[in-house]
Amino acid sequence: GVSCSGSVRYVKDSGTTFTVTFSTSSNNYNVPDDMSVNLSVVPRTIDIGWGPTELTYSGSTLVPSAAVKNLVDGDECTIIVSGGKIDVGKYEAIVVSVDNENYSHSSESVEFSIIPALLTVRTNDVTVTYGDALSPGGVSISGFVGGQDESCLSGTIEYHHDYSPGSPISDNEHIYVIKASGFTIGNYEFDY
Repeated sequence: GVSCSGSVRYVKDSGTTFTVTFSTSSNNYNVPDDMSVNLSVVPRTIDIGWGPTELTYSGSTLVPSAAVKNLVDGDECTIIVSGGKIDVGKYEAIVVSVDNENYSHSSESVEFSIIPALLTVRTNDVTVTYGDALSPGGVSISGFVGGQDESCLSGTIEYHHDYSPGSPISDNEHIYVIKASGFTIGNYEFDY
């Protein structure tokens, strides 16, 4: 058999056309000087690696991160993703573009969810004189995000405890725990 070979150096930059010429090392054949082919460089279709798809409510727009998994050495390519949402729920993120013309994308998408942020509610310690009724000392709440605070809460706080006037004085055997409940707010869950 006869074989001819052409040489192509490493190429990139889509939209470029190169001319490849051929030669042979056999003395038995002559390769015409005008024997060549055109090589067109087309964009590489990206393989996408998605970041975490379960995101915690932050008060800001959230969307999963996406990165190109098959970049050519030394290249950079940012993926633009749409579908960002703020509130708790299930959504879809879609790749809309890439910022490097040497790469292309299909309309790849991924489902993601935004889960509630956690509000920790702790009752404040109180001291009560034996025989007196208990007056709860309020609560401390931590975990608000996005500039929100206690003014965003709805509901009426309720206190739960097993102390009553005349209960034994606190000691190692008699410890009274006050728990709270009753708050509501969207995009959060409570740890009382």
